[in-house]
Amino acid sequence: LILCHSDETIVHLNDTFPETQALADRIVHTGYTVKAFSRTAGERSGVIVAAGGGRVGGKLFGVAIEAKRIWKQDIGSWTLVAGPLYGDVALERLRNQAPKGIEILGASNVLPSLYRSAALVVSQGGYNTVCEALSQGARLTVVPYSTEKETEQSLRAERFAALGLLTSIEEEKLNATSLVEAMQRALLRPPSDTRIDFGGAARTTQILRQLVMERRT
Repeated sequence: LILCHSDETIVHLNDTFPETQALADRIVHTGYTVKAFSRTAGERSGVIVAAGGGRVGGKLFGVAIEAKRIWKQDIGSWTLVAGPLYGDVALERLRNQAPKGIEILGASNVLPSLYRSAALVVSQGGYNTVCEALSQGARLTVVPYSTEKETEQSLRAERFAALGLLTSIEEEKLNATSLVEAMQRALLRPPSDTRIDFGGAARTTQILRQLVMERRT
């Protein structure tokens, strides 16, 4: 079997891999996989800015700091999580640039819980960040990383945005004003709902156990 960790009603393997017709009898879309899944209702406050590991998050982080300077709404404190791959020198530079009301962290191993309580999450469009934020019921604005050969994040952002689950900005159009506008649009949306299949981990386990049982018999 070929297990594709995606919700096929949103992004099908065929959208990114042209040989799926020859492999159709082996492909199973499991749903998206996340470390934790919760839509616990409660008061949300603050903004979380993240970019996965942080390797390519420099532009987003700099623009987010400028966006904080011009932000007018009372939404609570901002927290920027640079990620484990963001260099120490660059991290210190961010801290020196940051205005009052925004905390700069190098990394966090409790991001899903931060997403669960945040009024808004701003991130690049990586699989883990998008799925974890939406699975926690967060409102989301993304700036997908994209090159001529790297289109995965852009495709995901486009499909999720079409469902009204997030707002998206192309990286070349990213500046403080465009980011603030996208964030404000995201805040007008209801929290993410249950239209996304986040049961990929349990479904994968079920499939593999069934295969083992079939082999044994």
